[in-house]
Amino acid sequence: MNTFVKRTLSAAVFVAVMLGAIALGSWPFAILFVAITAVCLHEYYHMASLMQSQPHSVWGIAGGAFLFAWAFAQSTSLIELPLAYIAVPLVAVVFIVELFRAKAQPLHNIATTITGWLYIAAPFAMLNFVVNTQNGYTHKYLMAMLFLVWGNDTGAYLLGMAIGRHKMFPRISPKKSWEGFAGGIIATTIVATTIWKIFGGTLQHWLALGAVACVFGVLGDLIESMLKRAAGVKDSGNIMPGHGGLLDRFDALLLVAPMGFICLKLLSLI
Repeated sequence: MNTFVKRTLSAAVFVAVMLGAIALGSWPFAILFVAITAVCLHEYYHMASLMQSQPHSVWGIAGGAFLFAWAFAQSTSLIELPLAYIAVPLVAVVFIVELFRAKAQPLHNIATTITGWLYIAAPFAMLNFVVNTQNGYTHKYLMAMLFLVWGNDTGAYLLGMAIGRHKMFPRISPKKSWEGFAGGIIATTIVATTIWKIFGGTLQHWLALGAVACVFGVLGDLIESMLKRAAGVKDSGNIMPGHGGLLDRFDALLLVAPMGFICLKLLSLI
């Protein structure tokens, strides 16, 4: 019971902080997500260190935050600076710093550091272009992504626990089942229909975004499970009582964010 209460309270605080910051505007959103980016990168680099790698943790976290800040400034028209002007110096510094570290497997260390930016910082940075549109700040598409991801997770968990028999990916995640995947689809469809009623627009568009959440949300979860299994850990961290780390909570969004952005672009919604 204590564990259940702890999980419930931490989840309630998590959702309230997330939705509150997103609803308040671009600056609260940016402050929240640059912090999330930093914590997720910290957890990722810690797991990498358990896999015989020695990433540039401090520079990796700073570089990820800088990449997010660039995306925020670019999406809000504070600056007009091509990504290459930011990305190339960031990568170059990783190589230069490694030159003076005298660590084993330098290429491995460099690659692990840069992969953290591609896996975590870049997807979160792309969310700036979801909320900061040509018509100003809008929270509805990011909130929709979150609700669809959470709906998919909940539906998959409930139906998987109830009738899950056919394993989806036992090598990585023994508890995931195809029945759970179907439950995620059902729940996401219900959530997409609810979002349509609240935010308006076209139902087909929300269903398309829901399909992205179903497919890439599961893949995002499996990818993080693969990394945790390789690192020999159950959770990526312990920042959320009863839930593990932030990376555990955002693993699905890390793939849904970029794919959802592409979906919204193709549908001419942003």
